[in-house]
Amino acid sequence: MKFTTQKERLVTFLKYDLEKLEYHTEQIIDNIYARGQNEKFKEDIEQIQSILFYWNKHIYKLNK
Repeated sequence: MKFTTQKERLVTFLKYDLEKLEYHTEQIIDNIYARGQNEKFKEDIEQIQSILFYWNKHIYKLNK
C-alpha cells in the first residue's frame, strides 16, 4: 500500500487501530456481562466507547 502523504498514512493507521480497539472493547463487554460484573466496569467501558466514537467520527472527516 502506497501513501501519498504523511497525513494519509496516519489516518489509515488510526482507522485500523480504532477498529481493533472497538473489537476488543466489545469482547471485554461481553466477558464482563457474562460474569455478572457489569456494574463495576460500566463507567470505564462507557468511557472507552465514547473515545472510540469520537475518533471514528473524526477519522471520516479527515478522509474527506
